[in-house]
Amino acid sequence: MAVSRCLVSGRRLSVDFINGDPDRPIVTGRVYNQDSMPPWDLPADATKMGLHDAFCGRNPRERQLFGGLDDAPGRETFDMHAERDMSMSTERDLTVNIEGGTDHAGEGAKTAYTFDDSQRVRIAKGRQVDIAAGGDNREVTGDSTTTLHGKQTVIIDGELVEEYRGRANNHPHRRWPNA
Repeated sequence: MAVSRCLVSGRRLSVDFINGDPDRPIVTGRVYNQDSMPPWDLPADATKMGLHDAFCGRNPRERQLFGGLDDAPGRETFDMHAERDMSMSTERDLTVNIEGGTDHAGEGAKTAYTFDDSQRVRIAKGRQVDIAAGGDNREVTGDSTTTLHGKQTVIIDGELVEEYRGRANNHPHRRWPNA
């Protein structure tokens, strides 16, 4: 693993030398003092550790780039922050297990999911989707089957248009209300 960043004047560093050779210095850490404080409040956040990069001279509390751990009992967390874009990639599988809830929020966000293979979603206790504006479009290339074990209610506050470009089969056991 390598961490590369510029050195900022005034920061105190802990330096060692590879094989004791003074021509091969290596920075092994940073030493904080009253003039150069750590990015967390002490002693309240003494259980926190992580990487901060305030981009060469900016205030590290602004957290332009941040990855951190908090190991306080009952408060164990892992945080990541990027001032601009963030990406993750893996050469194989990614597994995410969430035993609590999950929230996604974005301002002006557009989300796109692309799957080169199949996708399966299982929802154990119901689902609600609210689309505030912009409409909804679903396009399927191939067959589509909907199986419903229970009542279905469709409320349309507007016009209903059904267009069949192929054969439409009405099965005799299907009951239509006063059509």
